[in-house]
This record gives sequence, C-alpha cells and structure tokens, in this order.
Amino acid sequence: MMNSRINIILLAVLIAVQLCIAQQPPDGVPAWGYRCTNSRCEKVPIGDDPAAREKAVSLSVCRLYCGDGGVIGTVWPRPTGNYQLGNDLVHVDPYKVEFQWGKVLGALD
Repeated sequence: MMNSRINIILLAVLIAVQLCIAQQPPDGVPAWGYRCTNSRCEKVPIGDDPAAREKAVSLSVCRLYCGDGGVIGTVWPRPTGNYQLGNDLVHVDPYKVEFQWGKVLGALD
C-alpha cells in the first residue's frame, strides 16, 4: 500500500516537471520584455516578431532610462548638465574602473 502511494506521488512529480519543461520558451528566448510607457516600465509580450525581440529590454534596463517628466530613471550619478540619451547599452566592469586622484588632489594643495 505504501509503495503504491509513493509511486503515485513520484509519477505526479514527474508529470509536473515535464509540464514545466514543456512550457519553457524555445532556445532560451525570453517571452516578455519591458517598454517605457507614460514614464512607467510596462511588461509586454515579445512574440515571434524579430523587431520586437530586438527592442526588448529587461526591467532593470527599462528602469535606467524610464523616468517621470523627462528625468532619467535610475541612472546614477544623475546628470546635472545637458545630456542626450541614446539607444545603446554598454556593460561596464566596475573592477576595471580606475580613478586617478593624484592630479586632482595635487591641484587642491
């Protein structure tokens, strides 16, 4: 009796796992992206349209440039002068950023 219950539970778990795997998008293509609408990041389906996939961004990227009243979203430090926001994103490795304080500190003396 106990073995049959365990077998039924294992079968149910196996079916659940198969259903989850079958529902994954093919080739690791995300099913959702975000776009800035009325100063808010809105989740939108990507679908099979290659142009939509090209424009799709993650929520964190959308939050970078989507802001209220022409203000840049979460970009830090916030620009204080004139700026122009482009469409290209570049990965910056924080471990490769170098500050040369010698010249600045020498000018303060």
